[in-house]
Amino acid sequence: MNNGKGRVSRIGSYAITSSIKDPTCISCTTFNILAPIYKRLNHEDPSCRESDVKGYWLERNQRILNWLLCERSSIICLQVF
Repeated sequence: MNNGKGRVSRIGSYAITSSIKDPTCISCTTFNILAPIYKRLNHEDPSCRESDVKGYWLERNQRILNWLLCERSSIICLQVF
């Protein structure tokens, strides 16, 4: 799985290859994830939240995960707001 260009780590079923070639360096990505319960879908109806529709929050979370995996950071820090 490793093509010699970096290190491979596993998170669950995902393999992450670091893009850093110098083993003494690390990269760090921080990301603030808005919790689905706080994300409003309709400004006219503030009670309509993303958490009410599984497809919405599931798709957004998948996009976030794909982006984080693309970053290929050594360290990923997530905060839920």
